[in-house]
Amino acid sequence: MIELLVQRLGQLSLTASAVLLPLLLLSSLIQRRYTSKTCYVLWLVLSVWLLLPVDWSLPESPVTIVVPEVSREWAAPPTPVTDPMETQWDMVTPEPSRLTMPSPAQILSGTWLSGALGMLLWHGTGYLLARRRLRSGSWEEPGDQALLAALWGGEHGQPEVLRTGDMEAPLSLGLFQPLVFLPASLGEGETEMILSHELSHIRRRDLWYKVLLLLVNAAHWFNPLVWWMCRQAGRNLEYCCDDAVVEGRDAAFRYDYGQVLLRYASHYAGVPLYATRLSSGGQQMKGRLMNLFIKKKTGVMLVAAAICAIAAVGTLVTFQSAQAEETPMTASEALDALAESVSISDKEITFTIPGAYEKSDDWRIQVSGRYRMGEDETMSVHLLDNDGIAGRWRGGEGFYSIPLADYNLDQFEDLTLWAFLFDEDGVGMEREVDLLALRGGILTDGTDLIIDTEAENCLWTWPVSDCQAITAYFGTRIHPITGEKSSHNGIDISAPEGTGVLAVRRGTVAKCGWDDTNGNYVLLDHGNGLTTLYGCLSAFSVRKGDTVEQGEILGTVGATGTGTGPHLHLEVSQDGALVDPLSCFPPLPEADGVSAEPSIQGTDFTYGGHTYDLTERSPAITSITAMEEVGGLILLECHTGPKNNIYIVFDLQTETFIKELAGTHLIWKGEDLTTAVYAFWGDICTYGGTVVAELDLGEKDYVSDLSFTEDGEQIKVEITKNGESGTQLVALP
Repeated sequence: MIELLVQRLGQLSLTASAVLLPLLLLSSLIQRRYTSKTCYVLWLVLSVWLLLPVDWSLPESPVTIVVPEVSREWAAPPTPVTDPMETQWDMVTPEPSRLTMPSPAQILSGTWLSGALGMLLWHGTGYLLARRRLRSGSWEEPGDQALLAALWGGEHGQPEVLRTGDMEAPLSLGLFQPLVFLPASLGEGETEMILSHELSHIRRRDLWYKVLLLLVNAAHWFNPLVWWMCRQAGRNLEYCCDDAVVEGRDAAFRYDYGQVLLRYASHYAGVPLYATRLSSGGQQMKGRLMNLFIKKKTGVMLVAAAICAIAAVGTLVTFQSAQAEETPMTASEALDALAESVSISDKEITFTIPGAYEKSDDWRIQVSGRYRMGEDETMSVHLLDNDGIAGRWRGGEGFYSIPLADYNLDQFEDLTLWAFLFDEDGVGMEREVDLLALRGGILTDGTDLIIDTEAENCLWTWPVSDCQAITAYFGTRIHPITGEKSSHNGIDISAPEGTGVLAVRRGTVAKCGWDDTNGNYVLLDHGNGLTTLYGCLSAFSVRKGDTVEQGEILGTVGATGTGTGPHLHLEVSQDGALVDPLSCFPPLPEADGVSAEPSIQGTDFTYGGHTYDLTERSPAITSITAMEEVGGLILLECHTGPKNNIYIVFDLQTETFIKELAGTHLIWKGEDLTTAVYAFWGDICTYGGTVVAELDLGEKDYVSDLSFTEDGEQIKVEITKNGESGTQLVALP
């Protein structure tokens, strides 16, 4: 709810800024040319608009889906492994650790709420303290009461008028019981003018107006234009009262009133925001004095223009939003939109079918999980099974609701929503939403990998459940960012961002924080000189000195520090000496059917169970024509057109693409690709990008071959010119 309110307030604030900016830039001109009543109405209209973050679209009626008969599949508890030495891989399921990681929207909402409440609390406290201080040291003057009775004229809600020695300028405060405080040193001839000014504030409900401005300012405290508007609107209230006091009076009275204003020009500090004040700063006072003697226009057209601008901007934003909603979605976009709409509470699961996806009959949606019936019994629960009935799903017509009244969500071991569609090419696509993680912030609920190491004769937990892809190994490697050889102190395990990171063994948090290399990290001390470091985290959930159990969540996978993607960086040290972390675990098993050998087909390159479509790197690629392994690197020759290729270099150790070379006839020495040279039209280039020769070739001329001379110091370039072949030697740098 708060997230939606903040989203609408942000959109409203941005929309309103388009109207506020020109008005505020012209505010001085508007104040000089139009009456203060015009400005009063203008700022009032804008303030009310800024406090109405309302979605004017008709509410969507929820569509309730009847839960089908529960499908139950009773499962006996797994037989425990009694002898850890019987297998090196022992799978166990720990109690899920809960760690609520606030989303960016929640952080933004919390920041907004803190700012708004803090501002209201600050000014509210200031008002109460000022009222108490002034009231405690005030008194009534008989002459003031007689003058009040004459000026108020018997109207309902007559305020109190008090004298005080704590203020050097008059002011009014109080919403339901207004108080007017006059300074003790006020001259006898000034009292009527000043009291008339303050009573004008009270008659027009200016104190309520100022509360409205405070609420607007608190709701949009992040927008400097709103601060500026509230300041201008507050100043205009004084102009309104000045006009009321001098209305129908001659120039001599106006002059005397101006002298009173000047006397209190410097006594404007320390007035609470909820109060009105006669005094002003020097710059504003100059404008108020000029206002006493200038005849101004009524600004009905100005207010009308502002209202039209508000309507026009609001209509434009609504139209653009409607257009965005009506833009047809792809299957992938529709699946993403549905996944983002899912919410879960103890009472129901809700989601929406996006109306912008035209093939609503294609949807297949399922909600299922495993439910604990006791200590040793679970059952399979299908809350929703979609059999593909045409017309079952209607996009854009409201929320679909799945009641949960018969279930206790804490009893679910897992609960997942699957959504399935066919894309434009007939290929099946799906999205999966972990409902328990969405509800309670459970970062991982999966099975931990328990390993018995002979050297330590103890169990170790694999730090990232279900993720075993090693993208960088312990020892010397080519750094994926610097491109240089460097020592790698641990291993990098590829995993989706936000995946829970588990402690491999019981230990104490020796240190946690940030550094430029490891990003967010946690260092655990396991005793006997053994430590483990978990780096590149998006966040950590422990503090220095905490004792953590084996398999307990330390934080989440991220891409902080020096890295090229989300992964966990794991280091192991014994007595200060780095150890290859993989030596603490048995060899990682290959997934079924996954070949460790690289392969090519069409424009696809496959290695380690991953397939890379090279057209995503260069749309000009039509096929991969050759593949060769050179010194731990894979060289892919890709065809892009007549007499032109792209050579793409893939690092087997880091499983990353590290180089692209556009040209032909690539050659190199031995097993070192950094010695490579190639031709790019008439240029002879090195692997590092240096052009060592620029050949004078005509439109139909071309380089037909490259080779090294026997001494390796020169390149023999074969050139075809006008149908005839020739050779040219080019010296290497």
